[in-house]
This record gives sequence, C-alpha cells and structure tokens, in this order.
Amino acid sequence: MSNTIKISALRLTAEKKIEKREEFVPIERRLRILVNGELIANLAMSPSLEKEAAIGYLLGEGYVKTLEEIEKMELNGDYIRITTTKTSDFEIQKEFILTTDCTGGWRAKLSSQAPNIMSNYKFSPEIVFKMLKEFQERSKGWKITGGVHSAMLVTAKGKVVAFTEDVSRYVAIDKVIGIAALNKVDFEKCMLVSSGRLPADMVLKAARVGISLVISRTAPLDSGIEVAQKTGLTLIGFARGNRMNIYSHSERVLD
Repeated sequence: MSNTIKISALRLTAEKKIEKREEFVPIERRLRILVNGELIANLAMSPSLEKEAAIGYLLGEGYVKTLEEIEKMELNGDYIRITTTKTSDFEIQKEFILTTDCTGGWRAKLSSQAPNIMSNYKFSPEIVFKMLKEFQERSKGWKITGGVHSAMLVTAKGKVVAFTEDVSRYVAIDKVIGIAALNKVDFEKCMLVSSGRLPADMVLKAARVGISLVISRTAPLDSGIEVAQKTGLTLIGFARGNRMNIYSHSERVLD
C-alpha cells in the first residue's frame, strides 16, 4: 500500500517461538510550511496530500480565514512556500510549554481568537453510528500497520466528503480540511470523525473552520471539552459500536 514500506521482523512469543515475517510500516516525512517567507510549522506526516495539509493547517490555525487569501503555493521537496494576500488578524501566541499533545498556548488562543459556532444543523444518532461504521471500514491503513490515524469529514445527510490516514492525528485533520476547502464544502453542514484523542488544539482546528460536531472513537481531554463548551461545538468521544459519550452541546444530536 502507499505511504508504507515493507520490512522484515522477528516475532517472539512468550513460549519463545520465533517467526520471521514481513510487515508494512508507515513512512514518516517532514513538511516545513513557510508563509510570506516565515517558517510557521514543521510537520511530521505521511508523504501525501502536502498542499491539502498546508491549506488545512493555515485554515485550522487561523493564519487565513478563507482559501481566497492564499495567493500562491509552491512545493519543493519537504518545503512548501505560501504567499498570502494579507497577514493574520492576530499575533500567534507562543508558549514554551510541552503538553500531552506536544503543543502549547491554547488558552491564549481561546481567549483572543475563540470562534463562535452558530450552526443549527442536526445530526441524527442513526447517521452518526452509520458513519462510524464506514469510518472503521475505510481505515485500512490502520488495520494493516496499526501505526496511522484516520480522519473523515461527513455531511449531516451522511455523505463522505473527505477521508485520509496519516501518521499524525493532527495532520490527518489538516488534510481533510484542506481537501474539503478545495472542493468548496460548507463546513457548517459537516461533522468530523477522528481516530485520535481530542485535546484543545484539535478541537480549535475544527471550530475555526465552522465544523460544529467532532467525534472520536477514543477519549477527549478536559482541554478539548472546555474548548467545545466555549465555542459552541458538540464533542463526542468513545464512539464505538452502538454507543457514544456526548460532552458538550448535545442538542445537535438529541431531539
């Protein structure tokens, strides 16, 4: 499969049995994003959809508000150089804090740049559970390698508009946002499904582009729940099989 490499390995069991086998291992590469000559990001990611990842990163982090603000993009090796028509409306806050998701400064971002989601779209539990099943079926890279994350963007009517897998749960979300933006998708009518846990920065990415419902088959963090509550986003975790936990703004899913 693409974005993987086949390697030889030895499997050792508790009974001291040794088996030689070949396995697929995910490939990781770097993508350095420069905006108007300034390096703003150094992403570890799967080597595909680099432009989509960069677009999604700029939109999700608030560097641009619309696709039209991106004037030029040039990919050269592991660098992508982007020219925008204007600088960001806010100064990016940098804090020297190492958190569980290797990012920092989300509280400053929330206080100064918090989006307010106004979408009134409803998402039926039946559609949510149906999309979770499809999400699992599409996550073939994870089934083969166990080393990638998945992200999927779905309309309230159950149409999949973007799906991808990546070694980074962050970049997987950046990529589906980028794909959807290029296809002129209305984010307010969509829900985001992710395989990764949900900290503040990941929830903020979705909120900034107007996504009103974020779902994960794993756990949210308290920071992600706080962001969801303050921005008006519906956050769902532990969505597996026929159950899910709703942590904020349940009105979009419950009648």
